Amino acid sequence: AAPGPRNTALIAAMVRSDNPRLYALLTEHLASVSVSQEPADAYVRLQILKGLSNSEQELPVKPLLRAWPSFGKAEKQLALGALGATRSTLAVPVLRHALSSREPRTRLIAVLALAKISDPISGRALLGHIETERNPDIIQETAIALSQQQWHGLEPLLIESLENGSPGLRQPLLTALGDQYRRTGNPDTAKAMLQLCTGDYDVSVRAAALDVLGTRVKPQWPEAIAPLYPAAPEQLKRKIVRVLAYWG
Repeated sequence: AAPGPRNTALIAAMVRSDNPRLYALLTEHLASVSVSQEPADAYVRLQILKGLSNSEQELPVKPLLRAWPSFGKAEKQLALGALGATRSTLAVPVLRHALSSREPRTRLIAVLALAKISDPISGRALLGHIETERNPDIIQETAIALSQQQWHGLEPLLIESLENGSPGLRQPLLTALGDQYRRTGNPDTAKAMLQLCTGDYDVSVRAAALDVLGTRVKPQWPEAIAPLYPAAPEQLKRKIVRVLAYWG
């Protein structure tokens, strides 16, 4: 395929399509031109990857993995997004390796791609990464990605990380755990949140945990929370009053 208006228009039409078969054909074609050094084929690869990286369709993973070793730097960044769209755990090793990149943008794209693969393998990769990442924006995006994971067993891992993690990670981890709890109502998570509310040394963590608990109510919670009011800082007092009023 040679670059030009007709070819570009064809590729653009295919990547805008909602037809899964067209996406599969594009992915297969990408693999077939991946080893070529011809400028025309390099152009085609970039155009296809731009479309696939933003795909909402579930893509076939094996053609992308076959093509991966031959991609250049710019192509690999686009391909990371496409690998996320495969929703396949086969893509996780490549995405996990990208998390160790020195380039923040590459790490961010890998986090966003892993968020689409809701599976213990991808979730553990994200959880391991949030503990080593130093960029505050990527830490926040990783917490959001963890919030989007939907598999049994994640909440105990988040609680463990929250208890043992560094102070700077506690709020992002609590955000992820809170989002999980709002979805599942897990009683063990509720117990952990209640312990944070009543005994954590960090007032902001206590307040955030109280916000999460406030979305649900159990008969014993008002009795556990109300006694905190007299000695609580002003920030926490307002939340206690609001939550108790909401529980009614």
